Amino acid sequence: MIALLFSNVPFGLLSSLLETYRASQNVIDVLYGLDKDENVVDKFLPIELALLRLKIPEAYAAVGDARVQYGRTTNATPQTRFYTNSTNSYGAAGATVAGTANVGWVVSKESPTEDVTVMITQSTTGTLDAFCRSGSTWTKDWSISVGTTAATRRFDIEFEKTSGVPMVLYSKNVITTNELGYRRKTGAGCGAAAWTSEALQNPAQITGIVLWVEMEARQTSGSNVLAAAFSDSAAVQGGRLSSLIWTGSAWGNEPAAAHDASLELQGRRWCECGKGV
Repeated sequence: MIALLFSNVPFGLLSSLLETYRASQNVIDVLYGLDKDENVVDKFLPIELALLRLKIPEAYAAVGDARVQYGRTTNATPQTRFYTNSTNSYGAAGATVAGTANVGWVVSKESPTEDVTVMITQSTTGTLDAFCRSGSTWTKDWSISVGTTAATRRFDIEFEKTSGVPMVLYSKNVITTNELGYRRKTGAGCGAAAWTSEALQNPAQITGIVLWVEMEARQTSGSNVLAAAFSDSAAVQGGRLSSLIWTGSAWGNEPAAAHDASLELQGRRWCECGKGV
């Protein structure tokens, strides 16, 4: 058993050092915890609990708290409200940052590993905007055209469970080749530099413009696997449905034939159900 004693060390540095130590040593350690002034140590705590206490409290939501993000009329700036579980109440609406006007779709998810929210919006004119929140600061990190009709959501976002890396998968609004594109946030925090450049994916069973995208993360411990399902506009009377598996480093495992080739074109007429993919 090892004990560590720290006093009057900046919170961010101390938390980082302890996390690095815990990850590299892979042992159950005991260290002195923080007293009420958060700078004096006087009792023992398991290292995992100490790491949580060392984080700046204002930056982290408590268990049961939530955020809601949404578009408002023709406004280009999505709105956000914070729900506090302990008081069962929502705070006042606040602005994020400006994107593209006329938001038609919004998907927003929280990181499992850092104090970050990633929000993706799709405007009624076909522009996809990627927003990111770190602490109390929102940024618009990138944008791309995905094409649109009012009934089709041509993107989704999901976080890898273990790495905490978010994946944004979206339509390229093209037919026959490279109908999907994707980007991942592999850097810490927010900003354009935290994201990878666009990569293209050419699903064999999709031959039309991708109209709808859904993703889910495998929830087993240690996994970074994602499952994606998507449908296209391959035929006059119906679209094709296919799927892919992200291993943590590449897409693959597409079926040898489309799951179905006669989907209703307007909106989503299928469900990618279940969390245990």
